[in-house]
Amino acid sequence: MAAFPKSKVDEYASACEGCTLETRADLEEFQLKRLNELLERVSGRGLYANYPSHLHSLADIANLPFTSESDIIEHPSQLGMVSQSQCVRVISDETSATTGKPKRIYYTQADRDRTARFFEIGLQELIEPGDFVMLGFPESGELGLTDLIEEACRRIGAMCYVAEDEACYAIDQMAMLSPSAYIGHPFHIAALLDGLATRGIAPTFTRTLISGDSCSSDLCEAVASAIGSYPFLHYGSREIGLAGAVSCHTRKGMHIRENDLLVEIVDETGNPLPDGEWGEIVITTLMQEAMPFVRYRTQDRGRILPQPCECSSVMKRLDDKIERM
Repeated sequence: MAAFPKSKVDEYASACEGCTLETRADLEEFQLKRLNELLERVSGRGLYANYPSHLHSLADIANLPFTSESDIIEHPSQLGMVSQSQCVRVISDETSATTGKPKRIYYTQADRDRTARFFEIGLQELIEPGDFVMLGFPESGELGLTDLIEEACRRIGAMCYVAEDEACYAIDQMAMLSPSAYIGHPFHIAALLDGLATRGIAPTFTRTLISGDSCSSDLCEAVASAIGSYPFLHYGSREIGLAGAVSCHTRKGMHIRENDLLVEIVDETGNPLPDGEWGEIVITTLMQEAMPFVRYRTQDRGRILPQPCECSSVMKRLDDKIERM
């Protein structure tokens, strides 16, 4: 029997696919099927005009070109695979002054629902019905990140409120509402815990999930010391639908939602690296409808942990120590 409960990411995959992926062989067979379905859909269209419609193995993906942030900025219409009328959410970021062009990511309702489902199941690692959750992210509007997390908390049966950006106001809110769990950005929780310590106030929450940026080992240890438990960590980005990988109860790496994402690690020349080696994280979004990415170079440095997790999950794990390149 596993020493820890199995990662909720396995439960998410089973709920989405209607089947249990019990072994790596099962999962990789499933991934190849989904990859070929994706290639059949995008081959001959836009930026993927010269891509094959079928691969014989997952390893063959290394023969395909990469996509990158510059492709999103310079050729967004070449990456879109549905009409504008089918998109329910568009995220737009201003880029550097050298281009002056925004980077826009599009999602359909199905893309949005899949992320919401992942959040709902994944957050059950640390949230229970009846919890009161402090959310340390800024308001992001309807269908944005904050809205999705609030919806996930409601589905679990927990209440959620968005903390003020300023630590002093967040402390006042916490004193009034006594949250039992915290979800948010590492910068926000660092400022919050520092403010609490300055005032001599103990945090009311005992469970945390930190996301939105890399979280140093020092901050993780500081959080653990302050609240009595090591934080759960999450990795995601707008390009991959916000949801990517999340810690299980071992707190040793983050399990990838591999039914949705095919993750590679490559060296500086673009050659694939084996599990355990550090390099750039490259992701193929197997299920994204509006704007799927084939071999997207994330510009994040990480590695896939080489050993199976103690929780017995079939899903591989990204190392916690991801850095921006």
